[in-house]
Amino acid sequence: ECGCQVGLEENEVLVNIFPNPNTAGELFINADKPIKTINVFNILGQSIYTKHNNTSTLNNRIRFQANLNGIYLVEIILEENQSMIKKLLIK
Repeated sequence: ECGCQVGLEENEVLVNIFPNPNTAGELFINADKPIKTINVFNILGQSIYTKHNNTSTLNNRIRFQANLNGIYLVEIILEENQSMIKKLLIK
């Protein structure tokens, strides 16, 4: 026996961002826990988008200019102040 734990931890949150890579100018972010804030940063760490949800929501839609080609970091902050960062490629 290795004593290894397999699977998800109890407090792990599932978050999906799609489509990724993105060419449509619209990004969907879904989570299994309510999302409080979404921040999008360029590769230099500059904020290019912020969305604060006034009500708890599991599904979010972001619209952006189609000419923002590059790699971005999407920070998702949940209601319980858990946060995670996902990479986004815009073509």
